[in-house]
Amino acid sequence: MSRADTSVVPGPEGNQAPNTPSFDYLLCNTIKDTLKDVFGDRSASTIIRTIENVHSLRLEETPEKGELFKVALQSILGSGHQIIEDMILENLSVRLGKKYEYEKDNTFADYLKKLRR
Repeated sequence: MSRADTSVVPGPEGNQAPNTPSFDYLLCNTIKDTLKDVFGDRSASTIIRTIENVHSLRLEETPEKGELFKVALQSILGSGHQIIEDMILENLSVRLGKKYEYEKDNTFADYLKKLRR
């Protein structure tokens, strides 16, 4: 399931403890790991490449462009995108030590804002 790497230097937020990965770093790695867990390495790479090339969204931009990531994922996976989004959010919550609570009207971007706090 989760493969958290805490040996990385903090990202641009600069307010983390030493050797604690930034939220952005955790999100990007959680997306990659979740896609790999569900689809395997090759398919996950293809999905990420498609998001980057067809939707002009680099994975590193996902923290700021959560809704665009959702649209890209939906265009690739159809209605199955919601399951993958939920898995990403659940896995990210675990890595952050927070509880993931489904709320009917929240978007993927809304959840990212809540988890970032």
